[in-house]
Amino acid sequence: KIALNRLSDQDPRNILEGVKTDVDAFTGDALSTALFVMGLERTVDFWRTRGDFEFILIDDQERLYVSEGAASAFTPMGHYTNSELTVISREE
Repeated sequence: KIALNRLSDQDPRNILEGVKTDVDAFTGDALSTALFVMGLERTVDFWRTRGDFEFILIDDQERLYVSEGAASAFTPMGHYTNSELTVISREE
């Protein structure tokens, strides 16, 4: 189960939330914060290099970016139901 919490829209990289999956609580908290700060492009590069977590990002336009490993378990709900969803693959 993945919970989405909308954060401040003041982030300069326009990422409102970074959600991690499949990691322990300590690592997950650190990754969630790091993904939020990194923004989309750096998150994707980091994920492709590290490869031991999955993510969901929501930008300031409420577009959803989901790593391929999280995509099969993710269903947008609420006001995200009609949001644009992009699945990010491990290969560029």
